Parts: sequence; structure tokens; C-alpha cells
Amino acid sequence: MSLVAAPGSAVAGVRVIDAGVDTAPLRAARFDGGDRTDDAAQRTAFARVRAWIEGHAAQFDVVHAHAFDAGAFDELDAVAIPLVHTLHLPPLDGAVVMAAARAHAALAAVSEASASSWRAAGIRIDAVLPNGVDVGRVPFGAVGDGTLLFAGRIAPEKGVADAIRAARAAGRRLVIAGAPYDRAYADEVVMPLLGADVTLRGGLPRDEVLRLMSRASAVLMPVRWDEPFGLVALEAQAAGAPVVGYRRGGLPEVVRDGQTGILVEPGDERALVAAIERAGRIDRAACRRHVAESFPLARMVALHERLYAHVAPNGQVTGQSAGRNVSRRS
Repeated sequence: MSLVAAPGSAVAGVRVIDAGVDTAPLRAARFDGGDRTDDAAQRTAFARVRAWIEGHAAQFDVVHAHAFDAGAFDELDAVAIPLVHTLHLPPLDGAVVMAAARAHAALAAVSEASASSWRAAGIRIDAVLPNGVDVGRVPFGAVGDGTLLFAGRIAPEKGVADAIRAARAAGRRLVIAGAPYDRAYADEVVMPLLGADVTLRGGLPRDEVLRLMSRASAVLMPVRWDEPFGLVALEAQAAGAPVVGYRRGGLPEVVRDGQTGILVEPGDERALVAAIERAGRIDRAACRRHVAESFPLARMVALHERLYAHVAPNGQVTGQSAGRNVSRRS
């Protein structure tokens, strides 16, 4: 397995290859319908990735792209190797939707809810590849310490402000593990809400986030968009923390409402506060069992390998498993 990525990328246990992409002119994706201002820079970056892949085509059976940019679809579509694109975000960007419609690659979604959204936008979905977790590598907390945790990027769609208001109304301390993704939103909306009862830890290594999850009494996910999957919810439950959030997107597939977390109607902060109190009665061991039984890492790997075998020549993956290309975003 090889990961072709931007400079500075690192994944434990994986050979990471620097694609030589200049990330300076690239901008964070917008999810409010606004136009991108770095389309030319994106296409230059993905053309660089394509050139690298084409120069090493003999080493790989399949290229798996995880980039949510129109340029990724258009540039990588020319690669003479079987190609898979995973659609990690909702169909919010019109340019991406049109690029996905043109693509000859196999297209995968990460949840049934996400697949339905893409199909409603006119996009063919060839497979659903839910995430999985190696529960054995996630620390487990049998008892929460009373604090609440928000883990994720600080951006409007993640509902950070909702989480702060709900935690404060419930009289609970909130820890935020995440860095500003939308700087204007962070400065204008989130920062003024901080106080002695809210601790902003910033971006943290995943191991530290998992430890925080294992100690938290609940993890808050009041998402303001149709969450494509909800990996934070999966990891939180594996660590023993019930999830409290809005019933949107893939979260109902990841959280067993009333058993491993509590999901309320989107935007209902009063219900969110009540759910925080009820979450203390959820069996933390049941949260972990749910992940181990329904979302094991082995299942995720098997689904990927099945798709790779389907698109690979002669139905076999014989080289270095698969060439993978990711964007600058996770």
C-alpha cells in the first residue's frame, strides 16, 4: 500500500510518497455553496499527482482517490489504471457533482445515507464502504469523568457553537479537540463563546483524542449538515463514550439511538441539553460492543478489497495492493 500525498503527510505503517504538490495556493473547501477561488491551483496539484502515478503505473493495480475536488476527478480520470473515488462529503459543490458525473471511475460512498444523497443528485454509486475501527487499539473508559467532548474541525457544518451552548445549558464542562478550519467562523462565532467552562485544546494527535474520548461522559455531534458518515461517533463509542447529536446524514447508521447514544431533531438545542443528561444512563460497554460487532476494521478492509478486485484487471489485485491518492484534507 502506497499513499501519494502532499508534502508533510504521514500515516503510521504506510509508505507515504511526496507528490511534490505546492500546497501554498490551495484553499480550504467551502460547504456554503460559495465558489472556489483556487480551481486552477487545484488542477495543477492533481495534474502533478497524475504525472507521478503515470510514471509508476507498473507498480499498482488500482488507484483509490480520496480527494473532494473537481480537479481530482478530471485529472485522475486520464490515468490508465483502474480508478476508485470515495465521496467523503455530501454533493454540495456543483462543480464536483458535474465532475463525478463525467468520471469513468468506480464511485463509492461511506454510508447508505450519503449514497442516497449522491444518487438523488444523479450520480451513480457503485459501492458503499463504511469506515471500520480496530477496537483493540482504542482505549476504553468504563466511567466518564463528567466532561463533554467535541472533536472535529471548527467549522459551521460541525456545529461547534451548538455544542458549546448545549454543554453550558446542561452545566457541564466542554473540551474542544479541533483546529479552526473556517477562520472567520472560528473568530466571529466560536471564540466569543469560550469561557472557563470551555477548554479549547486545538488540533491533537489521534491517540490523545481517543484518550479524551475514553474519559468523556459523552461526545457531542450537533452537526449542521448531512454528516456523510461520522467517524468521530464511531471512535467515541469504541472508547465507551455515548454520542449525543443531531439526527442527520449517516449518524443514525453509526449510532444506535437510545442504546449507544442519543440523537435528536436537527437544530433542537433544548432536546440536545436533555439528551446530555440521559446519556449518563447508557451502558458504555455496549457502545464498544456495537462498534466491534457492526464496524470491525476487517469488514472495512474486506469491502475495499472486494471493490478493488472488481475493478482490477482479471479481477485480481496482484501488485502493492493499491495506489492511493489523497487530497490535502482529511
